Amino acid sequence: MSKNSKLSLVSLLGLVVDNVALAGFIGVILLVFLQVLLRYIFKVSVFWTEELARLLFTWITLLGAAVALREDEHIYINIFIKRIPKKFASIIVFLYDVFILIFFVFLLRGFYCHMQLVRESHMVALALSYYYVYLGAIVSYTVLVIYLIRRIIHKISQLRKQDYYKA
Repeated sequence: MSKNSKLSLVSLLGLVVDNVALAGFIGVILLVFLQVLLRYIFKVSVFWTEELARLLFTWITLLGAAVALREDEHIYINIFIKRIPKKFASIIVFLYDVFILIFFVFLLRGFYCHMQLVRESHMVALALSYYYVYLGAIVSYTVLVIYLIRRIIHKISQLRKQDYYKA
């Protein structure tokens, strides 16, 4: 597989993540609007809208973390990094990403184990398994791991070229 096809696969993944998150966001807005409209205008309470909105909100929050990582928009404090030589700063930022990658892999394993435990537990209103909540975590953290691996590979090539961290 060529380098361009790998990049296109990551781009396609990004497009899918963006569109699923957008659809979930629109779904949450519509569900909350429907719930308010029915409850306060028509005096009818639809019990399942809140639970479905909460499920969608969980998914879009987790997918949003993947988008933020892809766009390098997560908040971080770089006061220390700015005060050390750029070569060492690049190495520290690289090691930070490796540590986060290892942490995410452990989280994925934990989510998978917990997903198996809650498989038979169901949400009250929707009668859906809580499995789907943890499936959102599995999907999102898998995407996070893919994005981190891509970023680590990019940082390795930067370190080899001596294109150091610019704070």
